[in-house]
Amino acid sequence: MFDHLNLSINDGETIAILGKSGTGKTVLLKHIVGLLKPDRGEILVNGEDVTKMSRSMLFELRKKFGFVFQASALFDSMTVFENLAIALRDRGFDDISIKKRIDTALELVGLKGIENLYPVELSG
Repeated sequence: MFDHLNLSINDGETIAILGKSGTGKTVLLKHIVGLLKPDRGEILVNGEDVTKMSRSMLFELRKKFGFVFQASALFDSMTVFENLAIALRDRGFDDISIKKRIDTALELVGLKGIENLYPVELSG
């Protein structure tokens, strides 16, 4: 899909990737964070080749990125709270801290009160 793509993003810079459906926006992001591997070439983030990173290195790299897929990436059998708590538990947060962080985050994005809903109950 990509041939000789060269993209540089400076520290502190925020970008948006726009384009029509099927142009490779999601594929590009998945390559940058190591969810997909290119057929050839390299992907450098801070001088490190993502294609050669270990699982733990990729985990650390992904903490530096934020992106939202068009189709939700939530577990259908779990509530919003349960979905959000997964990453926090993996990072060693206790239940009280998890609740506070999730409540704060949902309020910040105008979604206070939806923590007990399931993904199917959410608007796109």
